[in-house]
Amino acid sequence: EVLPYRDLAAIPFAEVAVIANDPEKQGTFPVLLHHMLSSDLYSGSIAWFDHGRAFKIIDVEKFFAEVCELYFCTSDQKMVMWWMETY
Repeated sequence: EVLPYRDLAAIPFAEVAVIANDPEKQGTFPVLLHHMLSSDLYSGSIAWFDHGRAFKIIDVEKFFAEVCELYFCTSDQKMVMWWMETY
């Protein structure tokens, strides 16, 4: 079935890794976000919606305290939310 949108959850991280190998894109917010969403380690904190067009934060405290600290070197909710809004 051809969907009228791109199911981002279905894109394998290997495909995103190709973008991540571009020095200009490596470590950018979208690449880091896709990496954390692709990892089963954080499925209790953040996950794709079934349709793959958006994600949800499941455990807000754990997400900001552990996952954001690891990926973005900050647990500042305002900063991370600003990044998400601009993304």
